[in-house]
Amino acid sequence: MFMSKHNFYSEQNQISKCSAQVLCGLLLLIHPTFVAGESNTEPAFEGVWMPSRVSRDDPRWSLADLACSGCTLAGFRYMQRLLDDPENDGRSIRELLSEVQEFERRHIGSLLTPAARDKLSQFDPTADPTISCTPEGDGLEHQITAPLPFEIEQFHDEIVFRYEYWNAVRRINMDARERASDAAPTRLGYSTGRFEGSTLVIETMNLIPNMIGLLDGAIRLSSDAKVIERYTLNDNGDRLDLELVFIDPENFREPYIGQYSVLLSPGWTLDEYVCEATTGEF
Repeated sequence: MFMSKHNFYSEQNQISKCSAQVLCGLLLLIHPTFVAGESNTEPAFEGVWMPSRVSRDDPRWSLADLACSGCTLAGFRYMQRLLDDPENDGRSIRELLSEVQEFERRHIGSLLTPAARDKLSQFDPTADPTISCTPEGDGLEHQITAPLPFEIEQFHDEIVFRYEYWNAVRRINMDARERASDAAPTRLGYSTGRFEGSTLVIETMNLIPNMIGLLDGAIRLSSDAKVIERYTLNDNGDRLDLELVFIDPENFREPYIGQYSVLLSPGWTLDEYVCEATTGEF
């Protein structure tokens, strides 16, 4: 049968469209998140991030951020309520912070087990590993919340945290790899991560017993401790708010939850960390 040129090209176009639909279907089967014109939808965490203690003049910080840096999550929210209450307009920040610290003492005290209370009563400030410049004894909590910047590098199968503090490098496995059964515990443990919307969730175990700072001193977490970090990126992509959860039944009746926030600082680079053992300062 004779086919006109018009009908021939029309039929070829239909075949091409059908082939394209089949190809798209195959791509969706191979990678369900594939959508034409779109790429990876994970939030961008890359860059250097700065805490409030070294960027206090940045206008992006709130009064609560500056006044309650290092508070527990409950203490931070308590400070926010005090600041939002018009009846406190005539009170000084020093006065409000004193009230928050008293709240923190009661809150943290209610979380501690008898074993943790004993540890806290025996705390010796001169045994702080930062004084003798021995990072091996310093805790994951202090590594994460140290008042120094850190950098995040984002890859397909891992996220890398490069900290100025102790010049430490921490790798977060994003492909659900399980740690080797014979892996020795380390100061920073073994971490796996996943994204929940704009939040990066990191779970860390296999930690050597190391220190966690509390309002009146510090205690050592047990070898069974589990740490969960939840980093939430704001809509502008320039602030990370962290909820830092410590699960350790030996020391806490309920999970201990801290909070910490950092701001994206384009153009900033990390310095080489040098510890001054004679003073304990950095």
